[in-house]
Amino acid sequence: MAKIKNIIFDMFGVVVMQDTANALRLFREAGLDTDRYMSAHGQKEFMLDFEKGLITFPEFCRSMAAACGRESISEEEATRCWQGFYSHVDTSRLHTLLELRKDYHVCLLSNINECMMQLTDSPSFSDDGLPISHYFDSMFLSCRMHMYKPDAEIYLEALRRDGMNPEETIFIDDAIRNVEGARAVGIRALHVPTNEDWRPMLRRELQ
Repeated sequence: MAKIKNIIFDMFGVVVMQDTANALRLFREAGLDTDRYMSAHGQKEFMLDFEKGLITFPEFCRSMAAACGRESISEEEATRCWQGFYSHVDTSRLHTLLELRKDYHVCLLSNINECMMQLTDSPSFSDDGLPISHYFDSMFLSCRMHMYKPDAEIYLEALRRDGMNPEETIFIDDAIRNVEGARAVGIRALHVPTNEDWRPMLRRELQ
């Protein structure tokens, strides 16, 4: 088995603690049929377009208003709904990422939109006063790559951009279909339950 040189992390539910129930509640209060547009497998229709960076934030707000049967939805309200996914950050996990970077190439691969990046890639993200980008060598984001997990192309493009070999790479995600997507292109992948500590499992894998 090839020696691991690269570790790729999902963001929400792995690095950042996720509160899906809260986000769904906020979207429903805004009038959105979350069963139609959102699921455990990923976003749908205009929600997916926003996560893939195919529409702008104002366009998203107009689409959300139409889906909710409302005349308009402000960017502030839409931001509050999206950022409802954010629970908190375990700073000790962030420090583990920095330790891992001493020996490995450490990356982030996330299905995420620009609204969420305003929160996570700002100094208010962590107790260290540092944005999430500080903790990774590279970040691969669906909203900037116009690709979405678990499609093979997003994993292959991440590997290509950083010159990573799949057999030398571990990917960690809390969504089993994203883990299976990584495995399908030859990446070793670990499935961890949402918000659970991935460090014991990773240590065993790296030994």
